[in-house]
Amino acid sequence: MRTRRRYSKNVRQNEYDILARNWEYAETAARQNRLAQTGLPTRMARQLRHEAGDELAHPVSQTLFLRLQLRAAKARSVILVCDDNPDTAAALYATLAATPSAVLTVVCREGSASGLKKLLLPLTQSPQTLARLRVVEASPSDYLTRLTPDSYDAIVVSGRSDNYTATMAAAATLLHQDGLLLLTDMLASADNPAGGVAIKVDRGTKTVAMRALLADLQEDETFDSVLLPIGTGLLLGLRR
Repeated sequence: MRTRRRYSKNVRQNEYDILARNWEYAETAARQNRLAQTGLPTRMARQLRHEAGDELAHPVSQTLFLRLQLRAAKARSVILVCDDNPDTAAALYATLAATPSAVLTVVCREGSASGLKKLLLPLTQSPQTLARLRVVEASPSDYLTRLTPDSYDAIVVSGRSDNYTATMAAAATLLHQDGLLLLTDMLASADNPAGGVAIKVDRGTKTVAMRALLADLQEDETFDSVLLPIGTGLLLGLRR
């Protein structure tokens, strides 16, 4: 019996090791994907070509998935709610850049708008760029309620837990039918040594908020959603 328990434990450890290796392989493949670098500022495109062991603010596999989702949905009106997320902002804007009348609205924390605008300046000034960029320093709970209902194709969220709660309060109103809801870091494990949602003893602010949000979304009748093991957990929702 003891031998069987030791064997089971070793099997689980091996499975976890395989999962980690699979994630690393997928992340390396994403960095080598041409689309992941297309349209990005030169410095950022160069950074994406590094090996998977190098640190980036956000997994490239996640960023690539977001870009593909926007293309598949033929999105034109997109909102990004973040603290200060240059990787995702640049990738989303690069995806929309050649689309006439497309608009990316970035709602970010105080003090980060100028940095995001500076980073995206080469894209906004390109003669091939047809999309507009709007960067706003504002509280999501205040700003999102002032936007036109039923007018957006996709909403992407990252950062602090209050970004998620404020966005969810407005998402059903802002998104049209079949609009995309893309919530990153749903496992609350980014830069979190306590482990995040999957670790029961983690009672951090964001971890607790993400657990509650996941439970609420299971009962939410306005969205069909699925939690995906992409990056640090990505929730894909579709407005009914």
